[in-house]
Amino acid sequence: MFKLLIREVYMTKTTKKVSWQDMLFWLGVTIVLLLSTKKSFSLPFYWDTAWFLVPAGYAIAQTGNLFSYFGGSDYPHTFLLPLIIAFIIKLTTNHLFFIHLLSLFLSLFFLVVMYFLGKSIASKKIGQALVVLFLTNPLFIAQTHLVYFEIVGAALRFLSVIFLIKKKYFSFTLIAILAILFRVDNALFITLAAGVYLFLEKGITNKLSWLIRYISPLPVMTVVWLYIHASIAGWWVYSPERFYDEQPWQSLWDAITYITVRQGRYLISGSSVVMLMFSKKLIKTIKEVITLALVLGAVSLPTLLMITKLGYLLPRHILPILPVFYLLFLALLQVFIKKPMVFWAIIILLSIVQYQYRYDCYAGNLEDCLSVLNLIKQQ
Repeated sequence: MFKLLIREVYMTKTTKKVSWQDMLFWLGVTIVLLLSTKKSFSLPFYWDTAWFLVPAGYAIAQTGNLFSYFGGSDYPHTFLLPLIIAFIIKLTTNHLFFIHLLSLFLSLFFLVVMYFLGKSIASKKIGQALVVLFLTNPLFIAQTHLVYFEIVGAALRFLSVIFLIKKKYFSFTLIAILAILFRVDNALFITLAAGVYLFLEKGITNKLSWLIRYISPLPVMTVVWLYIHASIAGWWVYSPERFYDEQPWQSLWDAITYITVRQGRYLISGSSVVMLMFSKKLIKTIKEVITLALVLGAVSLPTLLMITKLGYLLPRHILPILPVFYLLFLALLQVFIKKPMVFWAIIILLSIVQYQYRYDCYAGNLEDCLSVLNLIKQQ
């Protein structure tokens, strides 16, 4: 995966070598991420990881049947992450350590994708700033501790978009299929984004052929998966035994305020609004990047509709929206702040503020902040 990512996205026709500054940056990112998460390597699994994901891996490891975990969740999760955990169970003795190590690598992979996302649509500086903002984001750090579908699912969702906007269509479809096999609801968002891209991209002359070749495999594969799941588990998308105190409009409001206000993001939201108000070139800029903006919006913002449909908010559900939220701010900041030192001073300051909210949790399960570690220790 990393070889494909580097070859297709990073290397140009002139094949530039990675600079020592880049290597130093990624070494620092890796060390900070490791130091942020090393406490969890000896902690037991928690919440949905303990209740579903790890038992699903054990079920596959013990039976050799990819579908043996069906019915273990109230949602038709696809098999790639449970399968990887099954391999860890089969091949190692210290399952706890290596599954947490897997989570560390998946989070590092997510940060690499965020870098290339920012670099592909804006600049190298934006890519690095996006990485720094996520590296100090309490939700991201907590999810790295907890080991679940959201981080790798969001990483592959945005990686597929990177290939799409770079017109590497076969790679787009390949990565999109992987994204769905890691998290089935990626099918909806990636298909929608590809549809928006197809509608707006003037360079595609035979749109029907393009749709059949590059988009149609995604919904077809998803429907086949849901049919297999329904034939075994007896239901398609949600278990009939699923019960929550559903409050659709409250959950939508909670999601919007969580994204824009919680954990120090009120500073980013306020700054973005002010910069938008005083941006004289805003209309012209929007016209120049309308396709890109709509594709990014299509692959992330409908998550709010999913949360509304669910009727409750789990903070991890908004992870795919945060890249677009951060990118809007960073793009505006790059226009307004020309001096690199001032730009990075603002990013570092915002990162410090974010990290100060590392114990600020939204939900009772504490899945979005580091208070979850103390809760796990008390189990």
